[in-house]
Parts: sequence; C-alpha cells; structure tokens
Amino acid sequence: MGYRLYVYDSFQGIESSGSYAAGQAEVENNLKEFGEMDVCHFFPGWFSETLAGRPLPPVRAVYIDCD
Repeated sequence: MGYRLYVYDSFQGIESSGSYAAGQAEVENNLKEFGEMDVCHFFPGWFSETLAGRPLPPVRAVYIDCD
C-alpha cells in the first residue's frame, strides 16, 4: 500500500519493573513472520526521548501498548 511503519518502543517493558518486556529482536521476528520488514523503522527508547520535539509523518493508525 506504500505506507511505512514507525515503531516507537522502549523494548524494556514497564519502566519500574521490566514486566511485559519484548526485545526488539522478538518484535522484528514477529514482523518477519507476519508482516513486511522492508517498510519498518524502529526507534528504541522511552517516548520522552524518541517522540519529544520530533515532527511525525501523517498518522493513519496508532496502536498504543500501555503496560
């Protein structure tokens, strides 16, 4: 469809405990199996570090995982 997937995630789980962590390699493996890695761009880190002050491309869909 010509869209890009921008993945912003700490890959460290809940900040205080590390619970629910899924490393970047695990996420990439899932995308390789069920998606298209060529359209994916990863931005590892906390949202305050990766999203703050950055212009975002047009957003078509958002999945917010708030563990």
